[in-house]
Amino acid sequence: MGFAVRAAIAVATMGISSILTVPVASARPAALPPDPSHAKPAATITIPPSALAQRMQAAVQAVAARAETGIEVVDTETGALLAGVNDDKQFYTASVVKLLIALDALGDGAGQQDSASVQRMLSASDDAIASRLWGAGGGAEIITRMSERIGLTATAAASDTGQWGETRTTARDVMAIYRYLVNEAPAPARSVILDAMGQAAEIAADGVDQYFGIPDAMRGCDWAVKQGWMWYGSSLVLNTTGLVGRDLRYAVVLLSSQPAVSISAGGAALTAGIGVLRDAMGI
Repeated sequence: MGFAVRAAIAVATMGISSILTVPVASARPAALPPDPSHAKPAATITIPPSALAQRMQAAVQAVAARAETGIEVVDTETGALLAGVNDDKQFYTASVVKLLIALDALGDGAGQQDSASVQRMLSASDDAIASRLWGAGGGAEIITRMSERIGLTATAAASDTGQWGETRTTARDVMAIYRYLVNEAPAPARSVILDAMGQAAEIAADGVDQYFGIPDAMRGCDWAVKQGWMWYGSSLVLNTTGLVGRDLRYAVVLLSSQPAVSISAGGAALTAGIGVLRDAMGI
């Protein structure tokens, strides 16, 4: 299994929430190596990581011309890098930063006083809760604390520290967040976060259909996701990230900045990119 967590994790299958039970274990799985590009390729994919990522990028751009993407995909069982392009390029996080807000709010999991709020913040991508927890945690201090804890090297809060969605990050740093969540986060916090990600609502708190990218392209598969979207100037920031496949084996990060398009059109572009990944995985 690719998880240390042994808890009931809700996963979405065919767009309907169901429960995947991950057996409890005292030992953690082998941590993903710091540089997964040096690991052996996974047996499930024969395409070189750069070639697969470029195919994913081309599929996105075929739907949304001039879209910029940052991609990283890792096999959590082997630590192998499966796809990677522009993974050191900074993008705005939009709501993906809620993963850091959640980890900071839950801390070591003692008491779990914020667990219900975190659950709602992640599953419905509730901005009001995110803003409250962001303020309670000291705003940009959350980014500083979590960057030091996880080892993020390219994640930075916005100059306007009240704008948590304008935090900048890279696909590589988001992958590091997933690595931390899977292997190092306190078990109670990990369970709350993964359960919420597995129960991501199709329609978010702000009315946006957040089933684009992973949850759309991976219908019929198990997944646990954190999506992100926002307008910044004339560009649409649209991100799909999460864990997918049997036992949620694969960690997937696709960040994008797209010229002025609708969220539905931009989402279709990310779905096309993740569809290429699914075909390569054979799942």
